[in-house]
Amino acid sequence: GILELGDNQNADTGGIGSINFVGTYQDAGHKIMAEIRASGSGATSGQRGSSISMYTKENGTANIAERMRITSDGNVTFAIGSDTDRDANSIKHASNGFLYIKGGEAGISINDDGEDTRMILFNNGNIRFDAGTKDNAMIIEGSTGNVGIGTDSPGGKLHIQTASTGQTP
Repeated sequence: GILELGDNQNADTGGIGSINFVGTYQDAGHKIMAEIRASGSGATSGQRGSSISMYTKENGTANIAERMRITSDGNVTFAIGSDTDRDANSIKHASNGFLYIKGGEAGISINDDGEDTRMILFNNGNIRFDAGTKDNAMIIEGSTGNVGIGTDSPGGKLHIQTASTGQTP
């Protein structure tokens, strides 16, 4: 069988419908705890695009806020606080076969579960690798192409900093 959900909202103005998760213990104005909302887009009658948005309520707040959206082209975007630039917080599968992950204002950090090992892609073009408790185990400067191992400021194309000898060319 098929389960269909619909409502009487006008798809011409973007409305399709929503599923609300309600907390009965909440006061009357703030009962919605989470929501899945479907919205229409485009102007082609009968062939409009659609998106699905997920809303949750942060502890200590009165209203739900959008946290994630699956757009009509299949991309996933994330809202960070009041940030409305969804392109800056997104995961996209492009037609060229690449998966694009765009981070926030500072960049992207890919971490293990304890954040001891990570790769950080900074918006200034630098790439930093941290290993265990060693921050800046290796850095690649985007502006110069210099590589530093054991230092965060490589002084040449390859700069290896050791504790005992200092710098090794």
